[in-house]
Amino acid sequence: MTTTIATTTVNNNSFKTFKATRTNSKRLSSSRIKNASSKCLLENRITMRKRNSILSKTTTTRTTRLNVVSANKSSSSFEQEQNNSAADVFVSEMESSQIVSSPKNKSKLALVATTAALSLSAFAKPAAAAAAAAIAVNAGDTAWILTSSALVLFMTIPGLAAFYAGLVKRKNLITVLGQCFALTCMMTIIWFVCGYSMCFSTAGLFGTAAMKEGATGLSAFIGGLDKMFLAGVGPASMHETIPEILWVLYQCTFAIITPALMVGSMVERMKFNAVMWYCALWSFAVYFPACHMVWGGGGGYFADLGVLDFAGGIVVHITAGIGALVAAIKVGKRKEMEMTVGNLVLTFLGTAMLWVGWFGFNGGSALSAGA
Repeated sequence: MTTTIATTTVNNNSFKTFKATRTNSKRLSSSRIKNASSKCLLENRITMRKRNSILSKTTTTRTTRLNVVSANKSSSSFEQEQNNSAADVFVSEMESSQIVSSPKNKSKLALVATTAALSLSAFAKPAAAAAAAAIAVNAGDTAWILTSSALVLFMTIPGLAAFYAGLVKRKNLITVLGQCFALTCMMTIIWFVCGYSMCFSTAGLFGTAAMKEGATGLSAFIGGLDKMFLAGVGPASMHETIPEILWVLYQCTFAIITPALMVGSMVERMKFNAVMWYCALWSFAVYFPACHMVWGGGGGYFADLGVLDFAGGIVVHITAGIGALVAAIKVGKRKEMEMTVGNLVLTFLGTAMLWVGWFGFNGGSALSAGA
């Protein structure tokens, strides 16, 4: 009997314990369900806020882009494409960023977008000009004039230098080679500093009237200085069908060889520094004005008279010949009348080089690889 009562008591206690455990598990499950539902609601609220902020930000950036496009309606189609692509990139970057919360940040982003688009518009203008120039450049003409420039430079160094060096005494051979090379260096510097401007600028010198066809003024005889150091000569600058910078280079080779032609009248009779000074001053007094009057275009004195010089007969050879004659008369007779040839092989090689280079001298003057 006692055993039965004890068993019943144990069973009752076990049942109570099981019932209590089940009740606790139910309460825990209900609390977990409540926590999960609260978490879902919180996540939904956060998602809705993010969506609203992204929509607001997208609207702001699209409005900014529309304002930028409307502000640049007068620009070319090339500039518009550049601006639109840049605005798209900027919009995508802002959409991927996290700075979206306050209206103050939105106004800052709009200001930044407008400033960036206007800056890109300023950079797009030279790019559009360069693209237009690239379309106008003739590849064949450009390649031929580049080759002709190398050929004409080849006529001076080493062609003309070797030709004159072989005709003098052996002790003066290096001097003549040095004079021709130094003239090449000096005339290149003078040409790019102010020579090109004085030959081919249409502006008046020292504020005088600009060059005009049929009008005879100072600008008909010499160009201005507005293109010193190649001011205004850029990637988009053109001369007929070739880049203007290539035209500058080609004419530079003519400015180099013209004073070098006069060296033959001064060899063995003038010091090195005297030759340099004479050729430099002669270039300013004779070559630059002659080049401007003949090749400077309409408004040049000789050009208006109908004078034609296809490949330097007047600008190069006549001026150099007269300059050499004046130098020879000024220096006077030689002390030793006997001319001793130092190296005829060198003179022969120089003659051959001059012959080859003349294809660039004459053929390149057409500024075209075709008819």
